[in-house]
Amino acid sequence: MSRTPRLAVLLALFALAGCDVFSDGEPGRLRTGADVVEARVGDPFITFEVPVTYTNTTDETAYFGGCARPDPPSVQKRVDGDWVLAYNPIVQLCLSTPLPIAPGESLEYVLHAAAAVPGTRAGPEWRVGEVPGTYRLLWRVEERGEPRDLTSNAFRLTVE
Repeated sequence: MSRTPRLAVLLALFALAGCDVFSDGEPGRLRTGADVVEARVGDPFITFEVPVTYTNTTDETAYFGGCARPDPPSVQKRVDGDWVLAYNPIVQLCLSTPLPIAPGESLEYVLHAAAAVPGTRAGPEWRVGEVPGTYRLLWRVEERGEPRDLTSNAFRLTVE
């Protein structure tokens, strides 16, 4: 086997192996506080709030990065059987101490989402067209020294 195909095979294996690092695998650690959330669609923003609780079920302290508070989670929508990014909030970039969550402890948080309607020249932009549908949250946390993207239970987003 020549050097180029071997390199391609190695890169593919590394990519596949890395997928596990960013999967939840433990339902219930990230739970939204509502099965149905109402959104308000205005000009230029779509706004809604989702209460969410992270529970550290590991035996080590977990950490949320952020600027004096945790960075907010992203929102994904179920589209044709796949989860696609609907909203990715703008976060501040600063070097502050990560927020520690001790083993067995929980973090309660409310996502205050404000996404710009596409074509309004504002941001962050709503990326999935129609609002009503099935959604989940995607939240980055450091557990056991590794970044993990945890997913929440699904919820329905409706329009007032």
